[in-house]
Amino acid sequence: MKLEWIDRKQLLPATVAIVALLSTAAGVVGGFALGRAVLLRSASARLTEYADELSSYALRYGAEVGSVWDMYGAPSAQFCSPAEIASMRSSVFRSPQIKDIGRTRNGSLYCSAIGGRFSTTTSMPSEYMVLANGAQFYRNLSLSDVAINGPVLEKNGVAVLVSPGAFDYWARPRLHYAVLIVNQANGKVQRIAGEDLGATASCALTEPEARSATTLYNVLFRDANKTCVVTSEAISQVWAGEEQAIEGYGVLGGLVGLSFGLASCFVFCRRSGLVQQLRRAIRKKELFVVYQPLIDLPSRKIVGVEALVRWIQPGRGPVPPDLFIRIAEEYGFIGELTKLVLSIATNELADLMRKYPHFTLSVNVAASDLTSDAFYCNLEKQTSETGIRPGQLAFELTERSTADLTTVRAAIERLHLLNHKIHIDDFGTGFSNLSYLNELAADVIKIDRIFIQAIGSEAVTASILPQMLAMTEALGFPVVVEGVETERQLHFLESTGKPMTVQGFYFGRAVSAAIVGEWMAAEENKTPVINMYGHRLPSFVPKPGEIERLGA
Repeated sequence: MKLEWIDRKQLLPATVAIVALLSTAAGVVGGFALGRAVLLRSASARLTEYADELSSYALRYGAEVGSVWDMYGAPSAQFCSPAEIASMRSSVFRSPQIKDIGRTRNGSLYCSAIGGRFSTTTSMPSEYMVLANGAQFYRNLSLSDVAINGPVLEKNGVAVLVSPGAFDYWARPRLHYAVLIVNQANGKVQRIAGEDLGATASCALTEPEARSATTLYNVLFRDANKTCVVTSEAISQVWAGEEQAIEGYGVLGGLVGLSFGLASCFVFCRRSGLVQQLRRAIRKKELFVVYQPLIDLPSRKIVGVEALVRWIQPGRGPVPPDLFIRIAEEYGFIGELTKLVLSIATNELADLMRKYPHFTLSVNVAASDLTSDAFYCNLEKQTSETGIRPGQLAFELTERSTADLTTVRAAIERLHLLNHKIHIDDFGTGFSNLSYLNELAADVIKIDRIFIQAIGSEAVTASILPQMLAMTEALGFPVVVEGVETERQLHFLESTGKPMTVQGFYFGRAVSAAIVGEWMAAEENKTPVINMYGHRLPSFVPKPGEIERLGA
């Protein structure tokens, strides 16, 4: 069976089911990924906090060792005297982390707080690391026969044995650490506490966060004491005990994915359905055209209309023009819509336009119409068949459609050769400026409604309209002002003393071609007119009892 013969109604449930399944699966995968990412970020923050605690303690630790160097490192006549040994012993007893203090001279150990004065001196080991501050670091050493072994830091003749378990208090379940001393001058690193985590000086100084296939790392270097703290946690431990949380993220992601999939199906099906219905409506000529009057100021006479296409779906009501016009543009059949509007408008208003040579009809066209030979062929056909003078037909381009200067300028020249007029719509909201429009050789500028609506308010746009009117007059551009809805706005425009054309609800909503004909007849007969707001004007208006038809 060929696909084109399958009923769309039969395909729709299967399509929705497939999309829902795929979007749910994608949501579950995304949820799991998000859950894992959240847990990893939380673990990284935990390692950062842990490294900061260890580093702060190492800073205090180093400050205590430094105070011992300062206390006993100054030249003194009491070198290894009973009084100095007693003083060092007192310092050791007061400190929970310093286990012994020794005095050295010329590379030999003479006495210590715990061992007292030695009968024979002991040479310090030849293997040590020189720190950035000039101190010598011994990885594992004892300063007496009775003292424990541990890290020794020696400077200015003072050797300090620190507790090898000084950082034991900071041990945390599942977390690992290493406290390193770094000599930036020669790039050497020496671990003074914790485990061997494989950290190097380059890692300590340039990679604050790292991750291997199995482990998370955080590295914190403190320049104040040249220490580097590395903390780590196995990724398997990050997941441990968090299965329910990850599953929760997966379920949540699945629900989000399902919702998104169903919403996308709804939008797509509605939009694709609307596309097909619009194509069919254009083909069957089910759309219709209404006309909004263009009023000359200061005479307040009708000088033309703008054709506006409308579509009412059976059983659903009116479809917003912005929506279905945009669909026609996106799906590439705006030319068919333009052709239909032009055909309907020229046929409905042909008699009126032949009767009133000054009367103009403006029709909106898209940028793609300008490069279509079919558009120009249809245009010549319509003017020839209806007997409308080319000068009575104007085409409105939005500012956005004028972005391609070369293409648009060529199209405008072609329309001018056919004696048609060009209006630039929505001026002030898009791409072009006055000098650009002058280069395009546009005939009329239509100022967007946002500028007239700001009249009488504190909006910034309220001060722009007078400037725009002055500039267009100086450059010789006729102007149409859109969106005139109140008497105050009308009086403002009339008070400028500048000739212009206006349109808006103040003079009536878009109506059928028949009512436009009645308006023109009323104007010709100088019949007083009442617009939709009940204001009495010196020109067009329907017959008594037909005021409601103005808003058709």
